[in-house]
Amino acid sequence: MVIVNGLASEDNKIVMDEGYLFGRGVFETILLKDNPLFLKEHLSRLNQGMRQLGFENSVEESELLQVLKSHRIKNCVLKLVATEKNIILTTRQNPYESFDDTEGFKLKLSKLKRNPFSYITYLKTLSYMDNLLEREAAGKQGFHEVLFLNMREELAEGSATNVFFIKNKKILTPSVECGLLNGIIRQWVLKNYEVTEGRYSLEKLLDCEGAFVTNSLMGIMPVACLEDYSMRRSTIVSDIRYEYDSYLKNRVDNV
Repeated sequence: MVIVNGLASEDNKIVMDEGYLFGRGVFETILLKDNPLFLKEHLSRLNQGMRQLGFENSVEESELLQVLKSHRIKNCVLKLVATEKNIILTTRQNPYESFDDTEGFKLKLSKLKRNPFSYITYLKTLSYMDNLLEREAAGKQGFHEVLFLNMREELAEGSATNVFFIKNKKILTPSVECGLLNGIIRQWVLKNYEVTEGRYSLEKLLDCEGAFVTNSLMGIMPVACLEDYSMRRSTIVSDIRYEYDSYLKNRVDNV
């Protein structure tokens, strides 16, 4: 289903603005059960991004929930796109529903570098081509995700994920200033666990006791390997994943 500015029909038309012409817009990808999960967090980031792009409009929680209710939208993935003159909703199935996550993700290192000095590095903007092309290229080689370093050769993020790893039984993750999007599930991990944010080299990751990546659709995903380097499996990662799944189930049961 596609909803443009509150209307759902086959001939929906967007208003031509800089979002369409230049990618000046932001988006959120939200997991829906009976209700959207982490909705407040997603809308907070979306509306903050809209303000940073100079938009005067915003997306209100009550209005979005009414649209979802009136169109009976549930148990899917909701993509919410905001430009200066358009609010667009699309729905699709969760691509990770049928994924066998017992083995974990296979990562490929990207040759592209994250720019920690760029505006768009820290916003979930429509200017997403680096992410798409790199992930597609990695997928053709049998990998699930691509990992970016920044211009200082420090760990940054995946194309659609944040990365964490375990060292000396401590949870480590690159700081936002390394050039990454502060993901919703990243925020959940930081809120619920003692995590050290910092500047880390690739060598630090390869010497870890276990690693995982996060996003709003997959939750917590263990990392199996980075190219031909196999990652060790950590019980800490398993525990975090179990706690997240339990939290999610409880949240779904009580919304």
